[in-house]
Amino acid sequence: MKTNHSQSSIMEVLGNYKTIKSSHCITKSLAEIMLNCSKLIPEKLCNDAMMFGLDSGLDFVYRVLGKDKYPPVFIGGRFCNWIDNFADTTSIRINKKSTNNNAHAWQSLKNSLDSGIPVMLEVDKYCLQYWKQKVGYEDYGGHLVVAVSYDENYVYISDECGKEEKFQKVPLDELSAARNSTLFWKKPNNIWYEFDFPKEIPSIETMIKTSIKKNVERILNPPRIEAQTGINAMRQCAKDLLSWVDWFDFSIYVHKDKIEVPALDYELFKIMKIIHGGNIGGGGNFRFLYANFLKQSADIIQSDRVREASYDFSLSGEKWIKIHDMINRNEVRPLCYEYKQELLESISQVILEIADIEEGALWKLNEKI
Repeated sequence: MKTNHSQSSIMEVLGNYKTIKSSHCITKSLAEIMLNCSKLIPEKLCNDAMMFGLDSGLDFVYRVLGKDKYPPVFIGGRFCNWIDNFADTTSIRINKKSTNNNAHAWQSLKNSLDSGIPVMLEVDKYCLQYWKQKVGYEDYGGHLVVAVSYDENYVYISDECGKEEKFQKVPLDELSAARNSTLFWKKPNNIWYEFDFPKEIPSIETMIKTSIKKNVERILNPPRIEAQTGINAMRQCAKDLLSWVDWFDFSIYVHKDKIEVPALDYELFKIMKIIHGGNIGGGGNFRFLYANFLKQSADIIQSDRVREASYDFSLSGEKWIKIHDMINRNEVRPLCYEYKQELLESISQVILEIADIEEGALWKLNEKI
């Protein structure tokens, strides 16, 4: 396919594009769109922690989906509806687009890049070779990247996997496969995001207070339809862990490895990855990311209570890392029935400690905002 993109013009586009370092795909991509497409948010605040806070991203999600589902149980620390939260707080509209026509998906992307507009895309990590080369295959179709430029054979994207390189050079057919993958439970569906920037947005002080208030309210008092989120869900999870050895009495077929594994071992491995220190969301089940947001916010709105809450969430993050280490340390040991039960009881106790810490921090924020 012929394009008007010479190598020199591509290098110029890439050279002018501002990237940030981050270990969280959504907030990295969002921060880079803010940096490169708009001047509404000050450059020093276009970082992953500030984006995470402004989209009220903190949560605890616990959903028992069933023994016949993949995964059977989902545990996470990130609220999924970041689009509406960020838009409501900042007045920057985000339009989520999708198509089942691969040619249309490519043409839309090409049109935007030809106009000098970088595009946020959803992709399946499993289809991207550079993920395999760096950290092994990852089976997740909701990964976000930013496409910055292209030539006859490649699309140049900014991704949080690129620890050494600022950009990843992805073959056109590989990116198409990653955008249209149907391999796993979260499918990218050729999704991309378009941003509508207003002439002005609320002050940063107002946006910080709005986002914190929204986050606190949702975690302390989740809507009824989201009863499996928030502090109560955390305590319910801790309680249910005590019966997991008996509940997880089946095996799961792991597509990427083409093997069957004990379901409990699989679930513990997935939990360990979600709270992985420094790898997903900055580690600590996204708590370090939110602590950083609160630290920045405390300086901006001059609040000691917000600063105290930042310390609390750092402590919470350390305890999530403790759970990660407990699972990781015991992975190589024979997990007999009694030993698995002992491990789950220990994890349950730490989660209850985390719930108390986070509830106290949230009430501090509730008093201030």
